[in-house]
Amino acid sequence: MNFWITSRPPIDKQIDYTALENFLSSDKFKEADEETLRILLSLVGREKQYRFD
Repeated sequence: MNFWITSRPPIDKQIDYTALENFLSSDKFKEADEETLRILLSLVGREKQYRFD
């Protein structure tokens, strides 16, 4: 079963992926996972509801 996204919902936020790119290029995968989660939560407006330790 294949699913194709033909359109994207409008996202009015500018996302800086620099930290994620740096973590990945430095093989810091745990930090990259946390940064990915932070980015995703910020896109849906839930970043402040999640505590990063």
